[in-house]
Amino acid sequence: MDLEIKILDWTQADMTDLAGVALASRVASPFYIVGQDQEAFENYVLQSSQRWPGSQALAAYQDGILVGWLGLILEDPLSFEIWRWHPFILPGIDPGPAAEGLLHEAVNYSREKEAQSLEVVCGFQKTHLIPQTEEYYQRQMGWYEKCGLKKADEFVYMTCPDSDLQLPEPPDLPGPLEIRSYQPGDQEALVEPYYQAFSAGVDPSFLEKTVGQRQATFEDYFTEELNIGASKVLFERDHPRGFSLIQTRQRVGDQHLALVAVSPEYQRKGWGRALLSESIRAAVGQGHDYFSIGVDLVNAAAYQLYSSL
Repeated sequence: MDLEIKILDWTQADMTDLAGVALASRVASPFYIVGQDQEAFENYVLQSSQRWPGSQALAAYQDGILVGWLGLILEDPLSFEIWRWHPFILPGIDPGPAAEGLLHEAVNYSREKEAQSLEVVCGFQKTHLIPQTEEYYQRQMGWYEKCGLKKADEFVYMTCPDSDLQLPEPPDLPGPLEIRSYQPGDQEALVEPYYQAFSAGVDPSFLEKTVGQRQATFEDYFTEELNIGASKVLFERDHPRGFSLIQTRQRVGDQHLALVAVSPEYQRKGWGRALLSESIRAAVGQGHDYFSIGVDLVNAAAYQLYSSL
């Protein structure tokens, strides 16, 4: 059977076909969340293409039929990123040739554009640590390694039904400290605790970026649909010292912790846990079913915090 790889811009891509392959691939994986449907994946493709207008869709066709695809993001003129959890491959075929063909094309495309790096994020869900998950993860890692992409960091993606979360009692904060719901006017004031927290941390996704890239990343968090009621800010006499941002992501679960940051002098005192607990408590109160978190394992303190819930 003939395999053809095409590079499509979003005006050429059939969103319905891409969403159908993504849905079928996810249903056949250990990571499928009951309730995700064609409409949810069409929204996922549409929202992602709008968020990264410079991105491309690489599509694999077998005898003229779409059997797989991946999204390739142009982060900046020197850096490309393969969309998280990609490529999606249609079940019922040998996935290796299509997956490796797509990844080889992504590598070649980034080289043609003289990019200095090509990155991909692949992880597993803590709530699904079963043999099928490990097999799925290792299979994807094998595809990446055959194309010259080597593991740089360990990344864990956690999901959990809200009913299974172990939340502490509401925090008893000392006098000048209080936790309030995020308001859109707070964004500018949150830059300071964001930079302070991550500059003193070990997260490579922050430390390896330029100043301009860090600012762009911070602003990107606010382009997604924020859950205003569940996003929280830790104030000390009206000065923000930390915050948690919760995004609504129907394509991967109900509510996703996009970012939590606490200024260094307020760390290791339970304030990060208090922010996160209040965010989850608010999401549960809104009737959401799932909560998700992604963390790089090099950030041991964050991983321990998330694992404790």
